[in-house]
Amino acid sequence: MRVRRSVECWMTGEQGRVLLLHVSAEEVPPEGFWQPLTGGIKGDETAAQAVAREVFEETGQVVGEGEFRFVADGIRVKVSADFEVVKSLFVVRLPSQVVTVEPSEHDDFRWVEPGEVSGLLHWESNRETWEQVQKVL
Repeated sequence: MRVRRSVECWMTGEQGRVLLLHVSAEEVPPEGFWQPLTGGIKGDETAAQAVAREVFEETGQVVGEGEFRFVADGIRVKVSADFEVVKSLFVVRLPSQVVTVEPSEHDDFRWVEPGEVSGLLHWESNRETWEQVQKVL
């Protein structure tokens, strides 16, 4: 079985709103989907290094490794019979509401009220991690 190590980060901003990123319909027809920040851990990176890099790549914001709040590790998501993602879960408050999405990964972003988050998420695994995150916010 192939296993990919990754990070998932829930980003908050002013008045407790949550940042969701949209994966385009071109990538996942027919409508694309909303999700928190996700990304792979490269080479010898730690999960903390990977999440800081991914936040910069996907939002344009610089956040130091020490500013992330670790929530959980070893969250397993079975993608297919021979592929699994193992995630480390983080939360961070972004220093700014200004977001620059990377067009090759996302085509839009949205700041949403916490009560709206679950209804916008496509993947059950994201809804499950959102439940964990709400306990620490």
